[in-house]
Amino acid sequence: MDDSLPTSTYQKRIFSLLLNLLIKKNLFISFCIPTALFFLLLSFSFSLSLSLSLSLSLCALFSLYCCSLSLSLSLSLSLYLSIYLSIYLIPFIIYLSIYLSIYLSISFCSLPIYLSIYLSIYLSICFYVICALSFNIFNFPTKMFSTLLKYSRKLLFHVSAKTP
Repeated sequence: MDDSLPTSTYQKRIFSLLLNLLIKKNLFISFCIPTALFFLLLSFSFSLSLSLSLSLSLCALFSLYCCSLSLSLSLSLSLYLSIYLSIYLIPFIIYLSIYLSIYLSISFCSLPIYLSIYLSIYLSICFYVICALSFNIFNFPTKMFSTLLKYSRKLLFHVSAKTP
């Protein structure tokens, strides 16, 4: 066996052979992309549920004990703030999904670093665009805020009419 071959050249040959094998056998499309998408969805759902539950409980506690609001108004305010917080956590979700898909593609799929970085950035941008188009993220906070203001005004008028 010839040991005079440098390690970097040997690794480049192994990476190119693996990449050719992945592309020729369609393993790249059937394994790497669905696994990276799974980790993107996992990171998105985990951070979304965590931010929703934390901000919902904190805002409800704050509005009940510090602002002395009614229970329904404090819950609606905390729900609005939690959804608003989770929407603005999307850049953090993108960074987390980029990191997870880079780690996944390097460790499990044996892809080169530059190819895995390109693939993960592309997938995370596609995922963000799909989420923005399907959930209409850009108009959602303003619509929810106007609806919340409308119902809170009705509730305040109702409460002020009943108080002597």
